[in-house]
Amino acid sequence: MHTTPDGKINLHWWTNEINFGDLLAPWLAEKISGREVEFAERGSSAYVTIGSILSHVSDGCTVWGTGSFGTETTNQLARDADYRAVRGPLTRNKLTTNKIDCPRIYGDPALLTPRFYHPDVEKKHKLGIVLRWSETKRNQHNIPGVKPIHLGSDDIEGTIRSFLECEKILTTSLHGLIIADAYGIPNAWLDSKTPKGLEFKYWDYLISVDKVRHPQSYKLHAPGLTANQLIDAIDFDERPINIDLDSLYEACPFKP
Repeated sequence: MHTTPDGKINLHWWTNEINFGDLLAPWLAEKISGREVEFAERGSSAYVTIGSILSHVSDGCTVWGTGSFGTETTNQLARDADYRAVRGPLTRNKLTTNKIDCPRIYGDPALLTPRFYHPDVEKKHKLGIVLRWSETKRNQHNIPGVKPIHLGSDDIEGTIRSFLECEKILTTSLHGLIIADAYGIPNAWLDSKTPKGLEFKYWDYLISVDKVRHPQSYKLHAPGLTANQLIDAIDFDERPINIDLDSLYEACPFKP
């Protein structure tokens, strides 16, 4: 087990900065394990979970639910790590084509969030828009009837509540899709040119939950745009996810 001398869980995530998608990792690890979590620097012997951080894995790490950008070179893949589960089949394929063993256990661990946090929240907004934290200019939209949900936050539960206040979610963020799917909120994938590896990580996730769909384009700064116009123009996917979350949970290396 990867622990500190005082019994905390050694966990690595993308960067120890304020970003909802990254900070889901320590929040969920504490919920599952009932123990405190400490950030482990890249290259440490640690647990590696949520995020497209396959290239951050080093020999001796234990991997649970991590994903690939699709851009990693052979030299960036750790051969002597313990792979318990990965985000999706494309990540596993990346490993297995490089002759690295990995079981067919899939899922972004954030899909387990409702097992540990499921508040009763009143729907207040027809539509929530969740953009990648790096899309600073696009995040400045001001659309009547839309709730903007900003991911540059370390308030995990408050951000989840913001999702739950919305009847539908439109998002460029992978974890926007994942949280909406986890809580059964109809959602749509809005196209973005900013992610590293472009669409690879989205397809990896979508295949894992048997919910393949396509990105849709729309200009959020169009004059006079309203929530109703967006809802009419975008196809929102209401299908439930289809994935064995019990197997994902059982593969968790730090569950009690």
